[in-house]
Amino acid sequence: MKKRRAYRLATCLIMMTSASCFAEADVTGRVGLITGASGELAYMPRLRAIRSLAEESPLSAEELPPLTNYLRAPDPEGTDEMEMAALKNDLIEHLIQKGEGSGRLAQDLLDMQADAALSQTWRDYCIQFMEPVYAKTPDTALRTELRERLYQLMDSPLPQTCGTALLALSALSDNPEMDSVRVAARSLALARDGKNTDGLRLSALQVAARTGQPSAAVATAREWLAVEKSVNLKAVAIGVLGKYGTSGDKELVRPYLDHADPRLSASARAALGLPRVQRLPPQP
Repeated sequence: MKKRRAYRLATCLIMMTSASCFAEADVTGRVGLITGASGELAYMPRLRAIRSLAEESPLSAEELPPLTNYLRAPDPEGTDEMEMAALKNDLIEHLIQKGEGSGRLAQDLLDMQADAALSQTWRDYCIQFMEPVYAKTPDTALRTELRERLYQLMDSPLPQTCGTALLALSALSDNPEMDSVRVAARSLALARDGKNTDGLRLSALQVAARTGQPSAAVATAREWLAVEKSVNLKAVAIGVLGKYGTSGDKELVRPYLDHADPRLSASARAALGLPRVQRLPPQP
């Protein structure tokens, strides 16, 4: 029991980075529960508290700073990285949706993404949130910093980080402030590089097609379909050919309608605009 109490105390000290956190945890039960300052460290009660915010009164000016401190704090030792990132994910989604604290979210995301003391999972989550926050950021200098950070992260050696940046830039490609030519060129290079992971390559090919290199992406998709052994790469190639290719490309896709691998047959049906096949469960 003493060890448990000591652990909870240490956790609260880690998570509360200023004296105001302690004060607000005493005043506001929901903030204390979400941040762990109440001593409740289990995942589900805190997740329920975050999701309940949608039905409750808006967060006050006094409640926002301790929540921001919580988002910026490293995960307490002994906690699950994915669970901690999931809690922060739902909290930021709420803040963005409700416009609460939106005036500083861009800077918070930039700072957290660059903070090596935070988990890599959470730092990558911060990248994906740069996309919805971008349009809500009135400060021109901050928008420029968000853009440049995303461009920079396209060169990250970490596949998940690089891929997340590509997807955020793809979602922003219709914004006239974005350099879609730069994004498309980098995406195509990543897709064509066989040393990259399959996950990064398939994301990069789709981004290249969407952001300004559809013809080059189709050429790469034809090559993948002919020579790649990865089912996932072939499935994405089929999708690219169906969406951006010619009528001749659709003929390349057609033989995969009856393929034994359901990933390829499903991709082919979607590419050709055919309804999905409803597979019956095996008979006992």
